Amino acid sequence: MVELRTVDDIVIISENDIYMAEAVNYKSIIYAETKKIEVIHSIKELEAMLSNHFFRTSRSFLVNVRKVISVKPSTRKTYELVFSHKTYRGYLSKNLYEDFRQQAKISSF
Repeated sequence: MVELRTVDDIVIISENDIYMAEAVNYKSIIYAETKKIEVIHSIKELEAMLSNHFFRTSRSFLVNVRKVISVKPSTRKTYELVFSHKTYRGYLSKNLYEDFRQQAKISSF
């Protein structure tokens, strides 16, 4: 369980329910199993708070590698990350692809 601060309160959520976090205007949006939560934490702060099942895929995204079901080419420099049963989309810098694969292998055990 992790405690996340919003503007109004503190939300307690299981790490397993978090798909990814996206940096937006000095805050972050947590994409969870059933909802999106805007928190006052930066991506860097979230990275320190969450377990090693999360990987920083770019400046703006922190992704739960256990939730990713496929990686698709998106642009010349990025891949699109697809999650099971969700419309959420994360992005992975191509130069981090090998590190992401290694983290995904480690997290699958």
